[in-house]
Amino acid sequence: MQLFHLVRETFVFVMANLFDITLVTVAWLLLQLPIITAPAATVGLFYFARQALLQDEAQFKNFIQGMRRFFWKS
Repeated sequence: MQLFHLVRETFVFVMANLFDITLVTVAWLLLQLPIITAPAATVGLFYFARQALLQDEAQFKNFIQGMRRFFWKS
């Protein structure tokens, strides 16, 4: 029963945030084309995923914040 609840919560989360998740995925894919922005885009994607997990809400601005915050470190 817990497994069903977990699957249901995951499905609801993805459907509620589908636009932002798709937008981040497309932005990440486009930023992989120039070699210079690839590491920053990947870090931004990981930051987006972490913030979505912690805040229970996925927002495109988290992707941009992660890229800006960790661009020179990557």
